[in-house]
Order: sequence, then structure tokens, then C-alpha cells
Amino acid sequence: MGAIGYYHDLGRNVNDSGGAFMTGVAITAVDEGTRKSYSAVTTAEGYYSIQFIKAGTYAITASIKGFETVRKPASLSPPTR
Repeated sequence: MGAIGYYHDLGRNVNDSGGAFMTGVAITAVDEGTRKSYSAVTTAEGYYSIQFIKAGTYAITASIKGFETVRKPASLSPPTR
């Protein structure tokens, strides 16, 4: 029997320093263990969603022309029992 895979939905709003939602921001999540990447682009409401992303440690990058690229770590844990 194979191992159980745990998946998450990674999503949130992206705002500028004044709090306004940002449209068209390219979001990339790279699994630091496997180097697999997932990507999305923010909507008119500044929201992005990456679905069915496995538990692990990720490097998240947000970029759009005219703004500094932002890189942040994220850790997605399997559920506890």
C-alpha cells in the first residue's frame, strides 16, 4: 500500500504597502525538497490560489513589473491526529 499524501490549498490576498489589492502578481511556490514548482496569478481582487499542493517546505515568490520581488518561506504540515 502506498503512502498517504497530504495536500493543501495555498491562497491569500496580495496587497501593496498602502493596503490596496494587487492584480496580476505572479506567484511561484517551489518545494525545497523536490524542486517542483506551482504557480498562480492574482485576480482583480488581489487573490491567488494554488490547489493540491503537498505538505512540505516552500520558497514563495511574488513578482510584478515596477515592484521589488518578494520571497518568503512557507511550511505546510500534514494534519495531526
